[in-house]
Amino acid sequence: MLMGSIFSEVGNLKQLEYLFLNDNFLQGPIPSELGLASSLVRVVISNNEIYSSIPSALGLLTGLQSLECSRAHLTGVIPSELGNLSSLVLLDMHTNELSGILPYELCQLVNLEALKARNNMIHGTIPECFGNLRNLEALDLASNTFNGTVPASVGNITTLQTINLFQNEFSGFIPAKVENLTMLRFLSLASNEFSGVIPSYLGTLPNLQYIFIENNRMTGSIPSELGLSNSLIHLSMNRNNLFGTIPRSLGMLTKLRNLNVMACSLTGTIPPELGNLSSLITLDFHENSLTGTLPSELGLLTRLGFAFLSKNNFTGTLPSTLHSPWMEFLDVGHNLLTGSLPLTLFNQSKLKGLDVAHNMLTSTLPSEFKNLKLLRNIYLEANAFTGSLPLEWSDISRLNYLNLHNNFLDGSIPNEYLKLTELEEIFLYENYLTGTIPSQIGLLSLLLNIDVHSNSLSGTIPTSFGDMASLYYLQFHDNFLSGNIPSSLSKLSSLLVLELQGNELTGRLGHVFSNEKDMSIENLDLSDNFLSGRIPDGLFDIPHLRTVALSSNCFYNTLPNRICNARSLSVVSFDGLGSADKCSDGFTVPFTKVTLRPTVDGTLPQCLFSLENLTVLHIAGNKLSGTISDIPPESKLYDLSLAHNHLSGTIPVSIQRKKFDNLDLSYNKFGGLCSYLLTSDGAKIALEEIVFLAIFLAVFLMQEDSMFFLIIYFHAEICLGMTKISMSIAVVAAS
Repeated sequence: MLMGSIFSEVGNLKQLEYLFLNDNFLQGPIPSELGLASSLVRVVISNNEIYSSIPSALGLLTGLQSLECSRAHLTGVIPSELGNLSSLVLLDMHTNELSGILPYELCQLVNLEALKARNNMIHGTIPECFGNLRNLEALDLASNTFNGTVPASVGNITTLQTINLFQNEFSGFIPAKVENLTMLRFLSLASNEFSGVIPSYLGTLPNLQYIFIENNRMTGSIPSELGLSNSLIHLSMNRNNLFGTIPRSLGMLTKLRNLNVMACSLTGTIPPELGNLSSLITLDFHENSLTGTLPSELGLLTRLGFAFLSKNNFTGTLPSTLHSPWMEFLDVGHNLLTGSLPLTLFNQSKLKGLDVAHNMLTSTLPSEFKNLKLLRNIYLEANAFTGSLPLEWSDISRLNYLNLHNNFLDGSIPNEYLKLTELEEIFLYENYLTGTIPSQIGLLSLLLNIDVHSNSLSGTIPTSFGDMASLYYLQFHDNFLSGNIPSSLSKLSSLLVLELQGNELTGRLGHVFSNEKDMSIENLDLSDNFLSGRIPDGLFDIPHLRTVALSSNCFYNTLPNRICNARSLSVVSFDGLGSADKCSDGFTVPFTKVTLRPTVDGTLPQCLFSLENLTVLHIAGNKLSGTISDIPPESKLYDLSLAHNHLSGTIPVSIQRKKFDNLDLSYNKFGGLCSYLLTSDGAKIALEEIVFLAIFLAVFLMQEDSMFFLIIYFHAEICLGMTKISMSIAVVAAS
């Protein structure tokens, strides 16, 4: 490997014809003296680290036939002097950092056969004079920022075999003169802003093998003339504004390997004639509005490896004929299919992915899945499967992703599934599973995501979860889990989401957050349990904590002041921190039926209102006292609930003037002026039982033996931007 720079003395080599400096670590500028090596025929400096521009002096090399400088980190513009290279056949500048426009002087390169400038930052339009390049065979300008229309003169270059304009900003119609390009084999206009209809003449270009026109604004229907293209191998029209049906004539494309027409609003049925596509490998019709049943003729596609038919409106059953010895991925999810999975499905030994999610399939889960030894991904969610999890599935040794959520599955999670050591994601939520979590679940050490919420699991959380070093998401909420949260969870340095709410968990939290500085938790929800003790300070030292929900537990003592260390906090839900029904820390007063329970009291940390990312703050139903402070003008807070506490003082004007979606300060002891309350559309503000001292009116009624105070106060409720005021009267006796 050569290092350093290209020596300027190379210009003295007058007889030098071929200069190969490719695949080195050369740096620095290309010496302008290179333009003095007048005998050069070929220069190759690709795959270097030049980080400099193309010297204009190269335009002196009138005998140069090939200039190859791809992947050399070239910068700057394309010199117009390159238009003087009258012998040039190949100009390859792809994958650099070139900018500017294509100089019109390049139109003088009448011997040029290939122009490759993809993966740069070139902008502007294709010069009209490019039609003069009558020997050009390959025009590759992909992945730049060209705009405007493609000049009609391109249709004059009848030698063209490749046009690659992928990923630019071209617009307008596909030029009609492209019909003249009878030598064209490769046409990519994908990821631009082309409009109009797909030209029917594309089906009459005798040598055209590859058509890529996806991700544009094409309209109209698929022209039936495309079925006349005897050479076509790849046809991709994804993500356009097409409509209409799939032409039956496409069934004549016997050399076609890939047919991609996803997300195009197509209607009608899949023509049975597509069963004649004997070379087809990929069939992609997903995300359209196709209807009817899946034709049994698809079973004739014996080379089919990938079938994507999801997000349509197909009905009926999954055909038993829909199998291929080469099938690797079958996706018919998000349709209206019924019935059971055909047993022929499990004869496809190369199958790696099966998606039948979001249909209306029934029956138990077939044990025959064990035959699919290469299977990596199973998507069966949102159907009506019943029964238990088959023990035989533990033989699918390469299984990586298992999604069975939202079915009617029951029984327990088999211990045998711990053999699935390549499993990374498992979703079993919203079923009827019972039993306990396998105690050695930590053997699934590659697991990234486990979600088994909304079942009927019981028992404790296994300590072996702490062995899942890669775990990001742990979601077991809304079950019947009990016992302590194991301290081993503190070892999960990658964990982002921990959701255990809606269980029967007990104990304290201090041991769980002992390694808080090394934890990555962003969303923590432990609400609706029986957790007790003081909320640990360390919880709020987790660097990226955004959401914390501890409502409806058995906590007591005060709120930790270190809560404001969590500068990323966005949502705080601390309603009824000590209000769970079965808190075990209560004390019954002897000879009475009165139970005293510890609760969260003390003052509200004023620093909460200065957290710059806070949007939701719910601390209702506690026994907090003291006042509330102003909030800064830049505060993002839109949902504030401090109801049912013992807060007092005045409501800060900054809170009154802020537009909240929800503001609930009811059942406290606030007083003072409250005349600035604002509300946005749909907002709810509750201020029940707040005595506004500014409008306090006391009337003294003197009688012989006693004095009565007649106290008039306002009961305000502001909802949906309309104020309703009712007057309440309290009579207080005094002597």
